[in-house]
Amino acid sequence: MRFRLSFAQGGSRRAVVWSIAQALDARQAALRNDSRAVSWTIEVDEARSQLVALPRRPDPRFDYRVAHLPASSHPTLAAIMARVAAPQPGERVWDPFCGCAAELIECSRLADALRLIGTDRDPQAIAAARANVEAAGLDPARVRIEEVDVYAGSPAKADVILTNPPMGRRTALAGGLHASLRRFVSHAARTLSPGGRLVWVTPAAQVTAAAGAAAGLRVRDHGSIDMSGMRVVLQEMRR
Repeated sequence: MRFRLSFAQGGSRRAVVWSIAQALDARQAALRNDSRAVSWTIEVDEARSQLVALPRRPDPRFDYRVAHLPASSHPTLAAIMARVAAPQPGERVWDPFCGCAAELIECSRLADALRLIGTDRDPQAIAAARANVEAAGLDPARVRIEEVDVYAGSPAKADVILTNPPMGRRTALAGGLHASLRRFVSHAARTLSPGGRLVWVTPAAQVTAAAGAAAGLRVRDHGSIDMSGMRVVLQEMRR
């Protein structure tokens, strides 16, 4: 049975969580501390010396999520990013690394008549994105989901670029992550229409902010987010 720990007094308490996970593994317990597909949240209330077991309840707000992948955005993060981007009716929204299309779907809930474009090189992601788009009931005439490289499949112009880019540890260890992020920022700057904005999460906020400024974009950080142990910054760039 999977569960996650939360703390009533706040904080992530990673060292405590890790020690508990190790102890359960050592005892070959039937319980597993794993935030993926959890059945329960165990809230630790140290002030009252108690544990509260909270069963997971499906949220109908995210019923469109019929397919997902391990690296795809959680719908709540996608919803936050969409609100920062604030799409306006009729705008063209592009997610270059669309994953399961959560960002595009969340944008569709904020404005009418959007033209939505999602690209990804992973055929599994494309299949999941199309399934979620269909479950969300979006107008097929206004959505384009394509299996294509980000640089080959970008639109001529986009009003909003909204994405959770690839940033796995293997990429970072290979030394290519910063170069990849800088290259994408430069490409996004050329793709954005006047007044357009790029909203994304970046694991190297200073690097990408410098790349954005060099490309003539105004950069604003909206705070940090813990994505399964990787600290990222929600960043906005405007032309």
